[in-house]
Amino acid sequence: MSKMLEELRQLNISDFNQLEKLITSCSDWLSSEGFDNWKEYYTSEIIMKKLLNSIVYGLFVGKELIGCISISNVMPVYSISEDLKYYTFQDKNPTHLSMLAVSPKYQKQGLATKLLEFSEKLARKKSKAIRLDVWKKNLDLNKFYIKRGYVLVPEISAKDEDINYYEKIVK
Repeated sequence: MSKMLEELRQLNISDFNQLEKLITSCSDWLSSEGFDNWKEYYTSEIIMKKLLNSIVYGLFVGKELIGCISISNVMPVYSISEDLKYYTFQDKNPTHLSMLAVSPKYQKQGLATKLLEFSEKLARKKSKAIRLDVWKKNLDLNKFYIKRGYVLVPEISAKDEDINYYEKIVK
């Protein structure tokens, strides 16, 4: 990892423009790799809702937002409540992680792992389980989470997308 001075802090409404720019940049990169799911889902409205209804942390180098992750105790809107029975650990207040993003020019430097580990540390204070979902076609991202101890939950489809659901017990 390169020697960068990084600051990790909670984002607020005043960070919206930078967050939207980061998510757009990551969405464009994902699209160039053949994954259009972020471009369709992360609209300006959804990004604002994340800022208002979740805890979003940002990773900065200087004043530039280079990474983010959303932490929530609310099930994603596209999830189906009857699918909850498929989770191994029936935590009544699991932490849901989403919107893990690192600017394409800062990828492959361990920053996504840094954001994920930070989020897991926060989650341990409130939950016994962390849940997240990944587009099945994004094999590298699926491997990323498996390597970090996330366990695939029996495949659940949300809407028409092919999504893998993961869970990690953090007792």
